[in-house]
Amino acid sequence: MLTRMVTDKLAEYSYNAALAGLHYSLSAQVLQSSLTVAVQGYNHKLPLLTQTILEALAGFKGGEEDSELFRRLHDRLLKDYANDLLAQPYQLAMAATAHLLVVPYSTRDKLEAARTLTPSLLRSFLPRLLHQCRLEALVYGNATEAQAMALFERTRTALKRPTPLPAPVLRGLGWRVVSLEEGEEVHYRAACENPEEPNHGVQVSYQLGPQSVPLSTRLDLLVLLLKDEAFNELRTKQQLGYIVFCAASGANRHILSLSFLIQTVKDPSIALAAIDAFLDYARTYLRGMSAEDYAANVSALVDAKLEKPKNYAEQGNRYWNEIGKGAYLFDRAELEAAEAKTISKEELIEFLGACVGRREGG
Repeated sequence: MLTRMVTDKLAEYSYNAALAGLHYSLSAQVLQSSLTVAVQGYNHKLPLLTQTILEALAGFKGGEEDSELFRRLHDRLLKDYANDLLAQPYQLAMAATAHLLVVPYSTRDKLEAARTLTPSLLRSFLPRLLHQCRLEALVYGNATEAQAMALFERTRTALKRPTPLPAPVLRGLGWRVVSLEEGEEVHYRAACENPEEPNHGVQVSYQLGPQSVPLSTRLDLLVLLLKDEAFNELRTKQQLGYIVFCAASGANRHILSLSFLIQTVKDPSIALAAIDAFLDYARTYLRGMSAEDYAANVSALVDAKLEKPKNYAEQGNRYWNEIGKGAYLFDRAELEAAEAKTISKEELIEFLGACVGRREGG
């Protein structure tokens, strides 16, 4: 709600800035428990735009003059949360998985909390938010180190923050992730909010562990080899539904999982059994893959890792993702590309068995 109100109050200012080629976004990142300000455009005016945004945030009062704005945006917020409850079943399955493993509240919880929100509660929230916040910043593009540090100092001053903490102290901030013990299974089933929805959403995730170059590279290669075959088996042949995914996922962006997602009109138990059967079949599929096809897939993964960013924004997003993960591994692409070249097909088959608790002959 706070980000919506500040963004709306800055609308006239940001419109003129946009005409001059300057853009910004102010957003809440739930999984990182953070508030993100992103600015881009002509570098000589970015410090002024950044300072204006942060001063508007830090100086937000939400007084009587904003009562109509609060009423309008509060109504919109309630509608958005209510609509989130009526999302497609596969989206609800993803949200439920995040709620079980990471986020300690559901969309329903947010809707109930939003109904009790008042301007006075919002005003009292902002000082607590600024008091607890820790700053991390990335400046990428046409700026010197001195200019980047000066921009950070303007940010810190605008938010009235003390001397910044070093990066290692900041690692691990945000929600913790529920750790599933080896062999442990958690099943969760919830009714859809829309009684007329004919589909079911089914997500199965195999939690693997904290992100590392060897783990993430093997997971990316495994998904590359299996995703098309999973689509072919589960959607084309078995016709479970139009939405079928096999993907690498990351709870709180640093605990990796192998995930399967299906939206189907059939009973969820049928989809679960189909995913289980596919994982048994997957080892046979990988064993039958020729050395040439396997090598071609490894090369494709290496090429994807080493593909040059198309623009500053894409490269900046890569760097910011590393900061968001708390990993700060800015040469990840090169390290993972080198790692991919060392993975044999036999090793990957063993990795699949370890992922889903199936050993050869088990």
